[in-house]
Amino acid sequence: MTSVPTIGFDYRPSWWPGVLLTMIAVLALAAIASSGMPWWLSLATGGLVLAYLVHACRRSRVSPVRTVRWEADGGWWLRLDADEDIPARLVHARVVAGLVILGLAWAGRQRTVLLLFPDNLHGDIRRRLRMRLSVPADSN
Repeated sequence: MTSVPTIGFDYRPSWWPGVLLTMIAVLALAAIASSGMPWWLSLATGGLVLAYLVHACRRSRVSPVRTVRWEADGGWWLRLDADEDIPARLVHARVVAGLVILGLAWAGRQRTVLLLFPDNLHGDIRRRLRMRLSVPADSN
């Protein structure tokens, strides 16, 4: 594939993980309430579920990555919060329904997982990214 264009996009975390985590927490709280545990144990377990929900939602809204660029030669570049461009490598990529999951690593054994939902990635860029991910790396 000699005519593959560079794919670049600004990354901002999606609000979808928070919505999905909240739905799971509501189901967990309903299961705890109907479990027949003593009231004090149900209250403590429910508190743990809510504390974890807050922690997970906050964590899903933070990312060190501001910009992602996939060059035509197959190289990945990230712009981090500190305004530095660094080379990265793709560790894994998955496409599940409307979600694209990119696992990227860079120097110092640092890693991040980017969740690309329809609300944080333009449709045309998503289509190009999915098409390019579907081609094996050795055919580029």
